[in-house]
Amino acid sequence: MPIEEITGPVVNKWIGTVRLQDGSAPSRKTLSHLVKTLQVISGKRFTAREIRLPADARPKRKIYCPTDEEVHKIVSSAKGVYRLLFAMAASTGMRAGELYGLHIEDIDFERGCILVRQSVYHGEMQSSKTENSHRIITINPDLLEMIRRYKGERETGVLLLSQAGTPLHHENLLYRHLHPIQKSLGLPRFGTHSFRHYSVSYCVRHGMSFDEVRLRHGHGSEKIMRMYLHLAPGHDARELRMIPNITAELGPGVGPSKVGVADKSCKVNRLSA
Repeated sequence: MPIEEITGPVVNKWIGTVRLQDGSAPSRKTLSHLVKTLQVISGKRFTAREIRLPADARPKRKIYCPTDEEVHKIVSSAKGVYRLLFAMAASTGMRAGELYGLHIEDIDFERGCILVRQSVYHGEMQSSKTENSHRIITINPDLLEMIRRYKGERETGVLLLSQAGTPLHHENLLYRHLHPIQKSLGLPRFGTHSFRHYSVSYCVRHGMSFDEVRLRHGHGSEKIMRMYLHLAPGHDARELRMIPNITAELGPGVGPSKVGVADKSCKVNRLSA
């Protein structure tokens, strides 16, 4: 393979097929040596998240899809920016990195839609995951108003900010906010990607066509989108009625204590359209 095509996920899949001459699977230590050698040869470094040892031949862990009631409980229990983030994640199905990279300029308050064109990965701003990820998402008036109230007088910069006025950190969000909320409510523990599964299932359950759901969530094919489905389709409805209305009668809570400093306090560079 060309060097540029040798990525962490590709290596992860490859080591799951490696076998010794006697047909047995290599030990974890042997696989680790193979990966380290490949890193030296390719000049690339693969992260611990990308490489799963002993191998990726194991069945992938099934993503938990929360119920309507569980999502409402989490959003209602969250405070400040995290309430808005969980509401947006469930309502739009945006990936966590897309939410972290969303700028106020990407929100059309007149037409009620969000332009997804960038994402944050390991603290760095980058273009969307794939060409299909670059998309426009229609949102409910309730969510639009929640965003408007949260941003206040700000007109530019990263939308979702911590209390320090910096972009959100994924691990902090999980271990300091989402997981504690789930524990306090007696709910199963799951990550932000489950909100994306919930959004796909909700839209299909309420009558949105597969193609509309695929475009809304930035999936490349119907086959990939079907992997996110957990519930059967339901009755037909207008598009806005198909979208999870998580934010009805909910306020944004307490916003960041410092605003307008996102561009100075982080290493994220604004990308042009």
